[in-house]
Amino acid sequence: MSRTSGLTALLVGLLALSVTSLAQEKSVKPGINDSFRDPDAKEFVDRFETESREVFARRHEIVKACGLQAGLTVADIGAGTGLFARLFSDAVGKEGRVIAVDIAQNFLDHIEKSSREAGRRNVETLLCTPDSTELPADSVDVAFICDTYHHFEFPLKTMASLHRALKPGGRVILVDFRRIPGESTEWVLSHVRAGQDVFEAEIRQVGFRKIREEPELLTENYFAVFEKPAVLSMPDGPLGEAIRLGRDLVANTATHPLSKPYVGNALNCTSCHLENGTHPRAASFLGVATAYPAWSPRERRVITLEDRILNCFMRSCNGVRPPLGSEVSVSMAAYITWLSTDQPLRMNAAGPLGPNAVPKLDVDAAQADLARGQALFMARCADCHGKDGQGDAENPPVWGQRSFNDGAGLANVVPLASWLKVAMPPEKTDLTDREALDIAAFVNSHERPKFRLSEHLPPAEHLGTYNAAREP
Repeated sequence: MSRTSGLTALLVGLLALSVTSLAQEKSVKPGINDSFRDPDAKEFVDRFETESREVFARRHEIVKACGLQAGLTVADIGAGTGLFARLFSDAVGKEGRVIAVDIAQNFLDHIEKSSREAGRRNVETLLCTPDSTELPADSVDVAFICDTYHHFEFPLKTMASLHRALKPGGRVILVDFRRIPGESTEWVLSHVRAGQDVFEAEIRQVGFRKIREEPELLTENYFAVFEKPAVLSMPDGPLGEAIRLGRDLVANTATHPLSKPYVGNALNCTSCHLENGTHPRAASFLGVATAYPAWSPRERRVITLEDRILNCFMRSCNGVRPPLGSEVSVSMAAYITWLSTDQPLRMNAAGPLGPNAVPKLDVDAAQADLARGQALFMARCADCHGKDGQGDAENPPVWGQRSFNDGAGLANVVPLASWLKVAMPPEKTDLTDREALDIAAFVNSHERPKFRLSEHLPPAEHLGTYNAAREP
């Protein structure tokens, strides 16, 4: 899996924006929006809001897959009759905002009137142009584009305006028709100018990166999620040095001289927390510091972020708990906290999980098929992790003495399946729920180290350290 540095990603994004500002002087599909110049909103309600339309029939499942939280600002691009704007209004709550964006003033008038009548005070409207969403810079957390992207006459310019409008780390959710010659209807083939690969390439060209897809959610449409990469500035001085050290420790936990003495296997933190914890879905560190102190059912105590980090050394790294307040502990906590910059505090009373925690799959471990899991592992995983599960220089072992012990969270089938669903394979996370379950069951059917707490705790005098300067 290739990893691009934040600086390189930023430069690429800026270059893409400079290119797109000059591109597409001509419409890619002239006349496609003629029927929306002066639409009859009531007529389109009958056309758009009917069970025969897949995105209407699956509207609640689509909203759930968006993963919206209270307080977010969501832009519904091409809002039409306001179907999803209404649902998003409930999802983000009174503290959130929904901006219904459309090229047709009649649609916006209908949305404004119906929202006012329903008491939805968090819904507002915005008239866009053929080549711009007209959204203010850094104003939106999530942009939703449902059966609308193929109506963009100037897709690169429109998406460039959306890139400016999204906050760093903001998401674009794309739902559009599957256009497959020989399979799609004649209407789709003639109406939709290109397939998913073309649309996704255009979106990436503007500076977004694809982070996931939900292949089982829809049949006539696809559901893909993109992100505007966050670019955080590193503080100067000793704090910046501690954050950089923490990042190095996360990336090289098993080999860095400071952390190596506390590690008992071949895993680094980034083996599970992909891209040094900056992956938005795979055990992400983004925003995680806002959840602490948090209640931990496993420890049956309220724990701090440092506690959580150090406990991972005992379980996922099959090692010994570093001293609380040590350079290892403080630096890693500083790095993870930095990744929560400017995010609101939401201490978690239910468990030590941040706002981007891996969603738990609704699957039953008892229903897993080990034989199918083995076949899937050999076909989808063995190239990187080896047929023997022992990995290589770049990919971690997934079972055996060099992997996590049975006290780690991923030693349980459902948590591992949930992680696989959002993280693997890294370049194309397209496993179905059942495939993820079967692979997880196969992986965890192998031997791994046993967790005995007494073997992973240091002597009492090394549990913590005084980390301030001492007077001479």
